[in-house]
Amino acid sequence: MVWQDIVASAANLIFAYSLAYQVYREYKLKKDLVTARTAFFMALGTYALSVVYFSYSLPYATILSTFCATMWLAMFLIRIFYKK
Repeated sequence: MVWQDIVASAANLIFAYSLAYQVYREYKLKKDLVTARTAFFMALGTYALSVVYFSYSLPYATILSTFCATMWLAMFLIRIFYKK
């Protein structure tokens, strides 16, 4: 494991922790706490970073970044489904 994988994984782990709580709150409150545009573009950008991490053979960063991107996608979908 290279140091870049450790640093990127640690940052993505912190993001994943905060995003998981945010998705939980949005689901429980049935409210859109993040705009759809923000969630969509963050998901898109984070999936792109996952591809970059994968191309650099950083497995842990790839997995955690993909998880974060999926959390952003979940927030986007919550925003779409609970739109009033």
